[in-house]
Amino acid sequence: MDVPISLCRVQSNRTHSGYVADGLPWVAQKTVQRIDQLEKDARATQADYDAGNDDNYNAGICGVYDGLRATVERAVEEWVFRGVVVRHRDYINLKDLRLVAAVTVTHCERLQKLFQRCCEITQAHDRSGLRSFGVPRPDEALADLAELRAVVEELKNLQKAIPT
Repeated sequence: MDVPISLCRVQSNRTHSGYVADGLPWVAQKTVQRIDQLEKDARATQADYDAGNDDNYNAGICGVYDGLRATVERAVEEWVFRGVVVRHRDYINLKDLRLVAAVTVTHCERLQKLFQRCCEITQAHDRSGLRSFGVPRPDEALADLAELRAVVEELKNLQKAIPT
């Protein structure tokens, strides 16, 4: 008899604990899972964009880019450095070092371009009210997410081709 398995987590809020939620928390998700979630979040901003609810839209799309910035960092750990170097870990894992050879200057430039775009959009910086600044449209956010997914897929395929 097969028993279905589902991934859940127990979480808490400010006043209670013991809530069961589906899936992994953001901090534990891999790059592709994060991209999937961010694509859903970007699509969810479309209604506010279409309705001209600019404050809500700006908050939503900036949240997508905050998450994209963190996901680019995760992609660098997971796919560029293949877990060889991970922040806050006490050791270097050399068993997959050869896979780092798949990374090209073009991959680095594409990731840097995405990261810079995220840094320009993030709410972590207070922008001057005099500076003309428009946030990306939902389709532009989806294109940026597709670009990160494409870099990850390219690296994955190149790394698979490296002999073990």
